[in-house]
Amino acid sequence: MNIRVLLASALTVASSYAIALEPKHLDIAVNAVVAAPAFEYKPIGEWGNSPVKLQFKKDSQHFPPVKHTAFLKSPNGAVTVKYAGKTPEFLDDNGKSVGLRYIMSINGKKLPDDGSSVQVLPAAEAAVGKEVDFYFRPMTLINWVARPGTYTAQVELVFETEPPL
Repeated sequence: MNIRVLLASALTVASSYAIALEPKHLDIAVNAVVAAPAFEYKPIGEWGNSPVKLQFKKDSQHFPPVKHTAFLKSPNGAVTVKYAGKTPEFLDDNGKSVGLRYIMSINGKKLPDDGSSVQVLPAAEAAVGKEVDFYFRPMTLINWVARPGTYTAQVELVFETEPPL
């Protein structure tokens, strides 16, 4: 008889414990990743690791364009580029605009000021990769006067290509 009482007591405790537990709801995110051929961008030379320097020519009162080269490759399709923000404008040491901006062109295609994309490498050339020219052409705004100093501009570019099939 003692055994029966002990068993009944043990079952009562276990069942009341099970009723007291609340169900747990878990959200688990699962990502399935299919590797795609990589888009490649490699500056040729050291210009990708340091600021581009534009030297003012006093005799002609202008900044000559600066050309650099980079390798682009996309096995997925054509490559387009656009400004991520506004057209680059030079600032002085205090962060104030100095009335000077520059225009970029890549592989002979000027980047539009309105932020829209321009194709700089067609799909056939992008598939095998190509070295393309990057031109930085300063453009003075109205009434700009050259003053001694170092001015800086930051440009953010978005390179896009077709999604892989």
